[in-house]
Amino acid sequence: MQLGLATVTAAVQAGAHYFDSTGEGTFVRRVFELDSVATARGATVVPAFGYDYVPGNLAGALALTSAGDRATRMEIGYFLTRTGHGDALRYRSGLRDVFSLTTGGTRKTLVSAAADDAFAYRHPHAGAPARLVDERVGKRVRTFSYAGVNRAAMTVAGSEHLGLPGSSPSWRISTCAWGGWGDGRVRYGGPPRSLHPSCGRRRHGPH
Repeated sequence: MQLGLATVTAAVQAGAHYFDSTGEGTFVRRVFELDSVATARGATVVPAFGYDYVPGNLAGALALTSAGDRATRMEIGYFLTRTGHGDALRYRSGLRDVFSLTTGGTRKTLVSAAADDAFAYRHPHAGAPARLVDERVGKRVRTFSYAGVNRAAMTVAGSEHLGLPGSSPSWRISTCAWGGWGDGRVRYGGPPRSLHPSCGRRRHGPH
């Protein structure tokens, strides 16, 4: 945030394209706010183009394309998998994995991001239309079931909240959650029916 915002602002003002792999939600939100200025200058800004948050955005876009107007909510979870411990998709990651499979810079980002203001796309209160709302990291905990394993994850400020809402007019709630790092999984509300394996299963009703 200290150095990156000045960099992307300078790029936008100069009409230069900007691309990064940051995962800090607060910074990503600020970059998205510069999009209209960049577009007016013929430039493109692309933040968070890394593990955070390309898999979730791609899986989410595919799910929304498949569901169309039937999609009303989406939940995206990021989890850690590793080889050498049996079936990688059934592996339950823990805090030790987070520290052993990440760099010092990534761990520092994790800690600072947990203290930052976060956001989500949902109803601010009953009866109100869905929109981007301020929400602390970890305000909600979600459980994702995949390959016969239940994995818990806390909510975070993923770029999916910023880039995907316009894809479906009926979509009103999104959740992006971390349970570590690894394979991204997505699920969304709608009639029960199998999706592509990488997108989990549709869930019916609130959850």
